[in-house]
Amino acid sequence: MELYHASKQIVQYPEVRKAKYTKDFSWGFYCTNNIQQAIRWVNRGAGDPVINYYEYEPNDSLKILKFPEMSDEW
Repeated sequence: MELYHASKQIVQYPEVRKAKYTKDFSWGFYCTNNIQQAIRWVNRGAGDPVINYYEYEPNDSLKILKFPEMSDEW
């Protein structure tokens, strides 16, 4: 499965860090499988937009939240 991460920089090797609580949705590394959503995210704010993409294979040892559609929890 291909996943996209919108950023203002190239993120070749994603890392999940717990140093600061500064993200909208808490700590984590946020991706989407929807390229149009990544394009909307990357075009916010100043800086050169970069859409990083990754090939993901499911890993049961990771803690992942999935939101198949918009909801109050999302």
